[in-house]
Amino acid sequence: MEGYTKKVMMIIMLVICMIGSMANGQGSFCKMPISGLNDCKPSVSNNVANPVDPSFNSPCCKAVRGADLDCLCGYKDSPYLRVYGIDPTKAMLLPIKCKAKDPSWSC
Repeated sequence: MEGYTKKVMMIIMLVICMIGSMANGQGSFCKMPISGLNDCKPSVSNNVANPVDPSFNSPCCKAVRGADLDCLCGYKDSPYLRVYGIDPTKAMLLPIKCKAKDPSWSC
């Protein structure tokens, strides 16, 4: 039970930090600015019937190309992505669509 409590507290602290960063428009996640994460949300959301394919010069793709993709890959199996409405399969396609990686790349 103690391990569970620590894990819950860590998650709560992470969420509070992320909310704080988003509130003032600063911060980043795996070297991807929060604004870039928001720009990519229409392309990776579970809640969008017709997801937007980002263009090479879009703010989303610019953020993806600057991100630490190995870091982001570490979250592909995280249950928290679904909590935030992110489809991990769609998210893992962004580096290829944005030409940050070649088509043979995978996490």
